[in-house]
Amino acid sequence: VKAQGPGLEASGVVLNKPTEFTVDAKHGGKGTLRVQMQVGVGAGSHPHKVKVFGPGVAKTGLKALEPTFFTVDCAEAGQGDVSIGIKCAPGVVGPAEADLDFDIIRNDNDTFTVKYTPRGAGLHTIMVLFAGQ
Repeated sequence: VKAQGPGLEASGVVLNKPTEFTVDAKHGGKGTLRVQMQVGVGAGSHPHKVKVFGPGVAKTGLKALEPTFFTVDCAEAGQGDVSIGIKCAPGVVGPAEADLDFDIIRNDNDTFTVKYTPRGAGLHTIMVLFAGQ
């Protein structure tokens, strides 16, 4: 008897999401087929539930060379890694787009505080990815 499918894989079982597997018993002989399952269930990944807020992501009110911050709240997003990037547009600190340095503080409640300082007047772009989205 052989069994295979995503429902038997370590990453194939997610809370509240259907999964499946196939049991091939054609070479198992005569008898009753019984299935007993014990699989780990993950929380899943829900990038759309990530919240980003705070003065550092406001469309107005930021000032060049003044430190600011924002919060990334992943408490309801399930399983996944957080990736953050901050860039300033060409002309802000030079002729090309530039990456900004920032500090990330991991809080106890599945939130992160991101501190950065705008390097000049102009457009700054903040990118927050959760589980690659």
